[in-house]
Amino acid sequence: MCVTGVSPIAVYSAGEQAMANRYCEKLGIDVPALDRIAGKRLVAGGQQTVFGLLVVALLERGGPMTLEDVAHRMEEAGVAPADAALRSLKRCRPARAPVYRDENEYGLDTDSDELDLLLFSYGLRPPRLPDPPASPTKARLDWDANAFLARSREIEREREEHAAELAALRRAIVHIFPTERPVAATILDVDAHELWTSTGDELDATRERLAGYEVLAGIDIRAMLRALAFDPGDRRLADLSPPQRTVSLEHGRSLRLTTAMLVQGSCGISRPFAAGDRMRSYLAGGQTTKLRRRLEADAMSLYALYQYGRTHGCLRLRWANIDDMLPVPWVHGDEDVLDHLSSKAFTLGIAIEAVVGRAPEWTVPWARARLLRVIVGRREHDRILIDEDGFEVDERDVQVARLAVAIH
Repeated sequence: MCVTGVSPIAVYSAGEQAMANRYCEKLGIDVPALDRIAGKRLVAGGQQTVFGLLVVALLERGGPMTLEDVAHRMEEAGVAPADAALRSLKRCRPARAPVYRDENEYGLDTDSDELDLLLFSYGLRPPRLPDPPASPTKARLDWDANAFLARSREIEREREEHAAELAALRRAIVHIFPTERPVAATILDVDAHELWTSTGDELDATRERLAGYEVLAGIDIRAMLRALAFDPGDRRLADLSPPQRTVSLEHGRSLRLTTAMLVQGSCGISRPFAAGDRMRSYLAGGQTTKLRRRLEADAMSLYALYQYGRTHGCLRLRWANIDDMLPVPWVHGDEDVLDHLSSKAFTLGIAIEAVVGRAPEWTVPWARARLLRVIVGRREHDRILIDEDGFEVDERDVQVARLAVAIH
């Protein structure tokens, strides 16, 4: 699809957009106009993409849109005819960070760190570093080096402050059955290690309890909250569905991914979830106690998966000869994932406390913790984990990790 030769038409009123544009208000940016942006070169050079223009259209609207709505807006903005734009939108894998799909609409996850680079590339936020002075070469090199070091320190300080803010958020795993019209719901408090399960008329209490959390995680979390008639507002949502639908195999074949496969590969839980038929039989037979226990066991499996994702920023897929790490969009790049912890532990000369192997018991997550040292690998910036016996630990086997001493 060609994105050049724009003819600006149908410019949205900035005042009208600002009144209800929750995306741009949260990001602290001006409301963009698609027809003024389309066709321009990116700030760092290169051509715009269909996916990038999708993000701009969502920012302009300030809320979810169908692909058909986006295509018509692209036609109005002079990007391409609506039918051609729609075909390109469908081909560009539109449901990837920072964009999510909820039923037939596509929305923008404003908490996704993938969005930041897009904002800069499309000229919607200023650069992090000021422009260097127009001066002789040596002075400019000195300025560049000093500015880079100063800004690097500032960026790391800002990252650590943001990581602390994110770590302090109240988080919960949500799991329901059945998914369409729930009669039972479990909430697992990630930090307090507490469980609440509600059935029937008690579901009103579930909605009240959900209101106390700032981060909600679950399989197809947006549909789940809609089934519970709970509006998440601006809460952070972590969809524990696979971050991609399939992986490619040999001879043109593909493997369809499931959350159960990722729990097995990441956490070593062989049977993470109950079969749907068993759950339905409990429900039909009025076996409420068994239904509650199974729902809670499933929520514990999701908790293990969530904690693994927070530790690595990825989930692990192990199937046949595949052993891959799949990045997840719900872990922000500023969070203290294992890479950050390893670098900090190495710099400070302290150990990491970690649970290695299968997922820990959710009520006592540190009971099997071991002390790991961080040493330099073959390359200067590589970091390797070593156990107390001097053996290397595969970092992908680490379930949870933290610094062995508190840093203030």
